[in-house]
Amino acid sequence: MLYVVDIAVSTVAYDGYDYEQIARSLQKLNVKAVEVALIDGCVEPFTELQLKEAWAKEIRACFESFGIRCSSFAAHVALVGDDAAQKLIRRIRFAAALGAPHVVTYACPSAHWPALYQQLQQALILAKQLNVRVLIENPGDGKEHIIDNSSDMQAFKELYSKDGLGTNYDPGNFVSHCPQDKPLTDALSSFNCADHFHLKDVLKTEQGYQFRSLGLGCIDYAALLQAMAIQRPNMNMSIELPLRLSRALNGQAIRASQKIPLEQIELQLSHALEMVQRNFLNQRTPA
Repeated sequence: MLYVVDIAVSTVAYDGYDYEQIARSLQKLNVKAVEVALIDGCVEPFTELQLKEAWAKEIRACFESFGIRCSSFAAHVALVGDDAAQKLIRRIRFAAALGAPHVVTYACPSAHWPALYQQLQQALILAKQLNVRVLIENPGDGKEHIIDNSSDMQAFKELYSKDGLGTNYDPGNFVSHCPQDKPLTDALSSFNCADHFHLKDVLKTEQGYQFRSLGLGCIDYAALLQAMAIQRPNMNMSIELPLRLSRALNGQAIRASQKIPLEQIELQLSHALEMVQRNFLNQRTPA
């Protein structure tokens, strides 16, 4: 059996570098898929007016010239207020222009979800027309949310998958969002409801949460990936190493003033890619 799976690297690891620099680095690492990350507060500042299809096509052309395709678009935005639908529509069109079949974002606190869900109907219809799936992710800021853990994700998926909504599970977010719970246990429980995974590790310190390459934080990524190889061998995923970011103890994201040296980024990514190769790709048994 031939497994078809995207092992992408998120551009959030390269915060501060231009797309050609990122593409050259990913080509050197033999990476064939990229997740373009335009996340407010987590990467170089951008405006809503910049999220136009022409820019997306430029980004796509840049990566494709290096033999890299866009497999997802991380476009986390607070979907609140009267312009929530327009924000999501803008991101869906951007993803389609990138050639990315997935848009990853957050939703809202559960109390606000019924109203937001009605507001987003036009956006979800457009997503289906453009063959783009909207994936709702579990957050990491410690604030109550429509999806806080794998149990919430399962319930969400059962209710809304018919509308084209899917889910993205992030074990690294779970660490700071639910610090009293075990991240590996919850991640394993998400296999039957997650459509996509963000892979990042995190280490809790006295000052807050520091992001690390896979297996260098508090999550047992070897066990997680080996279990995924058996239970979800076709899981699409993105290695998301936001090395320029950290979180305060309350979960608030903090972006460092200086970008990370390229050599350090490549070293951390090489470690993560090797971890995925050894514990996931090499462990899958053809059915």
